[in-house]
Amino acid sequence: MNTLLSTKAAAEKVATELNNSLQLFDQYEVNVAEKTTVAGNDTAKETINSEKKIVRSFVSAMKKDIERIRSVADEFQKTDDNLQWDFINKAGK
Repeated sequence: MNTLLSTKAAAEKVATELNNSLQLFDQYEVNVAEKTTVAGNDTAKETINSEKKIVRSFVSAMKKDIERIRSVADEFQKTDDNLQWDFINKAGK
């Protein structure tokens, strides 16, 4: 049976990797044809703007989740530290 070992460093690594991947979404741009009058251009612009809103929403949600990963890792680390401190103090008595 596998043992699950979670550390703050592991959580930070995951959060950093997610954040690095997210930057690709954040930086992605679509160039819209501005100089032509093809009938589909207006529809394409509307679709692209709609997609940009969806991507911005996704990026915002992921940034919140990344911060939650870090926050939960911090809380677990604090709990682990407190438990270790209590154990050491009780074992020494």
